Amino acid sequence: MTLVKDNILEALLKGFFEEECLAFMGYYSSFLNKDLFLFALSNNNDLFMQKALLMGAFDKTELQEVEVIDNILANFEDGSKTNYILNILLLIGIDVWKNKFLNKLIDMFENFTCEDYLENRLILSYNPLMSIALTAEILTSIANTRKRFRDKCNDMLENLLSLGKMYAGKIEDEDLYRDLISDTDFSGRSVLFIVCECGF
Repeated sequence: MTLVKDNILEALLKGFFEEECLAFMGYYSSFLNKDLFLFALSNNNDLFMQKALLMGAFDKTELQEVEVIDNILANFEDGSKTNYILNILLLIGIDVWKNKFLNKLIDMFENFTCEDYLENRLILSYNPLMSIALTAEILTSIANTRKRFRDKCNDMLENLLSLGKMYAGKIEDEDLYRDLISDTDFSGRSVLFIVCECGF
């Protein structure tokens, strides 16, 4: 008799049974690899991704492989996934990425700050203020750890924060504004907390 080794975790994620997947991942830890990460990434399993990354469920060395980084950057091209990918970037440790990948990521951020306000891809995210806060935090981290990118990141940071002020100034609905700044990232920090914590 041949045993079929189905990936039960992937099956659960495919059906968006994310809580169940989290509950059973300890029993099926052999499936917690880059393939499952990439599946969850493309399938938008944000709850699973959030909890799994916070628990350190994935081998961080696997998450630094070229295939994984290429997939993350490709998914980042989709403006509707902006906050999802930014959250992932903050939790996987991009400070050890090779310069060519960091340069590509910075170029993507530069497009956010250079494009016309009304055509800016950050505006496609469900919460542009969160997008701006997370991007600013990532740029600050890169500037602090990679000297060769420091000036470029700091210049972009200034432009990005100006964009944030512009966007915030256009929000007339006080309830909407309150909801946007109270929205939390994967680590449970509100936009307002990130802005204050990072000194933005």
